[in-house]
Amino acid sequence: MTSIPATFLKETVCPVCNLQFKVEAVRTSKIRVLETYDDFGRKYSSDVNPILYSSWTCPKCLYSANSGDNYALPVIPELKVFILKHYKTLKRMSGDFDFYEPRTPEMAIKSLILSSLCYRIKRNSRGIMAACYMRVCWIMRNEQRDIKEELPFLKKAYNCYVHALTKEYSPNFGKISEYGIYYIIGLLAYKLGNLEKAKDYLSKVIMNKKKVETFILNSASILYDDLKNLKTIPKDDIELDLDLEIDEAEWIKDLDLTLD
Repeated sequence: MTSIPATFLKETVCPVCNLQFKVEAVRTSKIRVLETYDDFGRKYSSDVNPILYSSWTCPKCLYSANSGDNYALPVIPELKVFILKHYKTLKRMSGDFDFYEPRTPEMAIKSLILSSLCYRIKRNSRGIMAACYMRVCWIMRNEQRDIKEELPFLKKAYNCYVHALTKEYSPNFGKISEYGIYYIIGLLAYKLGNLEKAKDYLSKVIMNKKKVETFILNSASILYDDLKNLKTIPKDDIELDLDLEIDEAEWIKDLDLTLD
């Protein structure tokens, strides 16, 4: 009997340049979770990693966004012009990848980075951008790469989550609850070496334990207890001097994009 492949092709249309193209989607019946990470990510079996297909990129104009039916939602004309105007920047970021080709881990990472940029251009919530960066980290983790490769993206996710939580009127964190975000920010601060920030955000979870999901409360409590007697990051862990307060908009400005 012929086995059914884990992925299949479906058609979509780019809302920016109107190109019709085929993308890879995952059959949910083929997904097998092996492990859940402390930051809500998951390790999948070698059969298929659905995170690789969580972002779609137009092969022509390189417009990128989360996969699914919402990908083809209309983009207002002003933003279409802006995205097309900066095609060269998107192309530089995408490298030599041909997004008509089957998806690979490296291509998936590029697609997620392009998605984060397009969300910034569209002035979407930084919470959505943070999710893109977290998926990049999960892909790297599934590929068993060195933790130091994740650090730039963990930092971007941290900055985006903090910005969305503290500066946005109506942030979009997807399915993560308010206290789940406090926990994630605290966890990321710990991984990035800022223990005081980590304890500050974790304490917000613990002090409201009647409102918090059991898994989040337990995870936050365990980490907070570990941090109480920890003065410095262990030598074998992360040893980078990271400024956790840098505005995430700076990396967009570096690309010569005028967003204000």
